[in-house]
Amino acid sequence: MYLCFCINTGRRIHLPKCLVFSQVEDVKLPTSLKYIGDDAFAGCSTLKNISLPDSITEMGVEVFSNCVSLKKIILPKSLTSLGSDVFE
Repeated sequence: MYLCFCINTGRRIHLPKCLVFSQVEDVKLPTSLKYIGDDAFAGCSTLKNISLPDSITEMGVEVFSNCVSLKKIILPKSLTSLGSDVFE
């Protein structure tokens, strides 16, 4: 079981690099999440499913890089900023 914490910086609630290179397969993110930080899931080669809440407005760089098992992802309509190489 993997446990990640969202951090409230006063400006935005974001998810830091908590799952980098982990063996997690399924992730459900909290509905309060507004920002997914750089490399948050980078190298999670077993990640298959992730549910992105409608609250997300920004994603950092290389968030899902090398997530080779992730076949489909639905980006929320609220997303206004997408970092470079998110799915590299």
